[in-house]
Amino acid sequence: MIRFPVPLDADLGPISEDDLRRYAVRTPRAIEAIFTAACTQRQPVALRGADNNRRAVGELSMVRPDEALILSGEDDDIEFMPLASQDEIDCVMVVDRVTVRFLAKVRSLRISDGRLLIETEWPHLVLRRQRRENFRMALAQGRAAMLHLPEGATMDGHPLKVLDLSGGGLCLQLPEGGLELVVGDVVRGCRLELSPVESVSLSLVVRSRERWTLPGGEQGARYGCAFDNVSPHAEQLIRRYVIHAERQTLRARMRQG
Repeated sequence: MIRFPVPLDADLGPISEDDLRRYAVRTPRAIEAIFTAACTQRQPVALRGADNNRRAVGELSMVRPDEALILSGEDDDIEFMPLASQDEIDCVMVVDRVTVRFLAKVRSLRISDGRLLIETEWPHLVLRRQRRENFRMALAQGRAAMLHLPEGATMDGHPLKVLDLSGGGLCLQLPEGGLELVVGDVVRGCRLELSPVESVSLSLVVRSRERWTLPGGEQGARYGCAFDNVSPHAEQLIRRYVIHAERQTLRARMRQG
């Protein structure tokens, strides 16, 4: 069974009859609503060529109902352009926290305002998984975001490394004997540092806690936290950060062979 969303280096495998039976959306109006929402929300799209070797992260930037989709990428994205040579692109995205997968037949590639644009035929079938989730990725050491807690929340004022991040929340790992969070708590006044020059203010709701063994054998806990009342601007910055981090991770993997 396919698990969504999936990392770019995962093998999706073919769409099965069980996928079609359980998740297929074929109604034109419903398909149009899904793509329109994805375009409005500027959701990231994981893209793979038919051979499952060419991969990139883009956005659904334009919808022409029953005619075409426009997928966009940065003009310096060396992974995005080769996808235009594929007959078909396998696309995975999260819309309204529900994962969607579809196959899009490629028509053409062009450049507009510094963006690479791939035009595809209009898909007449999409798979829409019922379980709600967000486009999420584990953050590599070099791209780690940091969470600054409000004054008085202990950890000696040191920021906490974010292990993974999505448009809906984040995961933290804390050593035993340090800061203790309780499931259900709301932590207000946090600051999520995405880069030395970019950060967002937000509140967190602690959703889960599990014991975890840290590198070196030290015991600790992992916390899953959801964002609470995030502004549209902050949400957009987080989404952009995730897309950029995913691209950087993909490029590093390709350089390693």
